[in-house]
Amino acid sequence: MNPTVEANRQHFTIARPKPDTLHGETDNAFWRRAACSETACPDWLAGWVTILPTTSDDPSMEQLNRRRADYIRHESGRRFTEERAGDALVKFTFPPGQQCFGREHWLPKDTEPLLARRQLGRQARLVTPGEFTDEFNEVAHRSNVLRARG
Repeated sequence: MNPTVEANRQHFTIARPKPDTLHGETDNAFWRRAACSETACPDWLAGWVTILPTTSDDPSMEQLNRRRADYIRHESGRRFTEERAGDALVKFTFPPGQQCFGREHWLPKDTEPLLARRQLGRQARLVTPGEFTDEFNEVAHRSNVLRARG
C-alpha cells in the first residue's frame, strides 16, 4: 500500500462521551448534571418569557397548554409574572436567577478523557496518554516526511 495513504488512514480521538439520556442514563464517568447557576445558562442570567395560547382549533392542544399553564402557576416553584397577551395568549415572565425549564446542563468531572486510536477498517482501541502522544506524533512525522518527498 502507498505509505502516504497508510499514514493518512489513522484516526485519533479525545472524547468525553455524554450520558445517553434518551435511554435513562443520568450520570457517567465523565459528566455530571449541573444547575443553571453553574453553567452560565442564558435563562438563569437574563430570565425568560413563556407564551402559551389559551385557545386552539385542536382540543388536545388546548388541553395541553392549559396543563402547562397550571404547572407553571401551581407546581413549578418558580417566580413569574403573568399577563394576558392579546385575546388568545397568556405570557409568563420569569426573572433571572432561577432554574430554567427542561434544558439539561452538564459539566465535566475531573476525569481524564478517553483517548483512542483507530485505523480505518479496524476497531478503535483505547490508549494511554503516553501512547496517544507517541503514536500521534509518529504518524504526523511520517506524513510530513512523505509529503516533503512529494
